[in-house]
Amino acid sequence: AHADSQTSAARPHWDAARSRDYRVGASEQDQVIAELQAVDPQFDPPAFGGRFNSAFLKVQGAWSSQELEPVRCFFSDGIFERYTLQIAGQRDMDYRDHMEEIEIESTIFADFSTTAIFDVLTIQVTALLIDYRESLATGKYLKGNKTPQRFTEFWSFVRRSGVQTAPGASGLIEGACPNCGADIQLNRTGSCGSCSALLRSGHYDWVLSEITQSCEWYPKAADENMTALAYLQKKDAAFNVQQLEDRASVIFWRKAMADRLGDVKPILKMATAEACESYNAQYVSDAADGDRRYYGDCSVGSVELRGIAGDDDFDYAMVEIRWSANRFSASSEGVV
Repeated sequence: AHADSQTSAARPHWDAARSRDYRVGASEQDQVIAELQAVDPQFDPPAFGGRFNSAFLKVQGAWSSQELEPVRCFFSDGIFERYTLQIAGQRDMDYRDHMEEIEIESTIFADFSTTAIFDVLTIQVTALLIDYRESLATGKYLKGNKTPQRFTEFWSFVRRSGVQTAPGASGLIEGACPNCGADIQLNRTGSCGSCSALLRSGHYDWVLSEITQSCEWYPKAADENMTALAYLQKKDAAFNVQQLEDRASVIFWRKAMADRLGDVKPILKMATAEACESYNAQYVSDAADGDRRYYGDCSVGSVELRGIAGDDDFDYAMVEIRWSANRFSASSEGVV
């Protein structure tokens, strides 16, 4: 979907007619906690709620300052790359999202599922904040709200199945290695500088993997995507929906960068040669009038696997990405 967005890239405006705005209540939360504690008896909901609140505030601060290193340790590889690409786009357009007066109103355990590879825990958070764009060059207000706005999002964390909570122990959100306890100093591979544990693998602690807008989120039954379930059972026992959706989201943001730059390079490592040739002809080399039109300043509401098909040569995954953007025209005179 293409729609003009007047709000920040983190919180897009969506067509109200399509909005579900799902909300989880107390009785549903009790069921989610019971399912989680059935596989992890030491899991402490109040303790994790406090950890989540800390993570939430750290992420808002990192997004606003355009400095992701303080939260890198509990971001999945995919979400870290997506945010890096988004912030690069903001800098190119000379703005940042200024956030202040952040207040968390409620956090609710919204959903829990477990597979052979990952446990997935989703938190529903409702908060208030002031969020507007300001110029990086001048610090002046550009657009947005200067009064507090309420919003609800669903934050999904993944952890390797079978990992158990260590009561009272610090972890990735606190900046401590959950394997050796040392202060985290990530190296280039995302490993602990002290014990070399792969911290963002989910082998040791919960890792943030997705943030979904309330108008796009809903609880999914374990067998909802039957083609994916059949694929896992018959062709690839290690297949994981979350990993595929994470990868698809990264590809989307790489294509958004390619569109903005008018250069196929950002997608070269993630697309077939045929797709790159077609993209280059359609979006880069074929602007006969000297103008290049594209959708930019994007916002993503959800990323969802819709099905898997295959033939003798390839398997094909269909992933739906719901997004909004502004329309731009680039020429020798600039971008409008």
